Amino acid sequence: MLPEQLQIGRILGPHGIRGELRVYPLTDDPTRFERLKACLLEGAPGSPPSSVRCLGVRHQQGIVLLRLAGVDDRDAAEKLKGRHLLVDRKDAVKLPQDAYFICDLVGCRVVTLDGEDLGTLEEVLPTGSNDVYLVKRPDTKDLLVPALKTVVRSVDIAGRLVRVVLPDGLRD
Repeated sequence: MLPEQLQIGRILGPHGIRGELRVYPLTDDPTRFERLKACLLEGAPGSPPSSVRCLGVRHQQGIVLLRLAGVDDRDAAEKLKGRHLLVDRKDAVKLPQDAYFICDLVGCRVVTLDGEDLGTLEEVLPTGSNDVYLVKRPDTKDLLVPALKTVVRSVDIAGRLVRVVLPDGLRD
């Protein structure tokens, strides 16, 4: 089952003394924060996220500096360190064709076009030029699969299945 909310950022800690938060963006489009009127703030373990209004945003060296309603000083901001900011799936940015949310890929079975089960997609590793899928295999070392159109032939999120053609030497 796909998650109802998507993580868009992780709070790194306070910035200054007025409650501004340093947020590491977990999105390919950090400018999406500029359009946020509200988001969900991850609750303590075992508790649901809460809705919070976004009051302002600016960017600094790849980090988002965010003001949230009710976070008015450094102490309040410090208490949020490590929590995630989320949005409901319906409010997520629209992805281009053949692009997927990482949380939707993780957990998919990875198989060859011949149907050979290679394992479970455990993690997506950004490398700069293209992502790499870390495939967890039972009883053997993990497999690193480049996320290229020549390798990844189809992705079925609903069916939780990724079909690949492995280049020669990739299994070793």
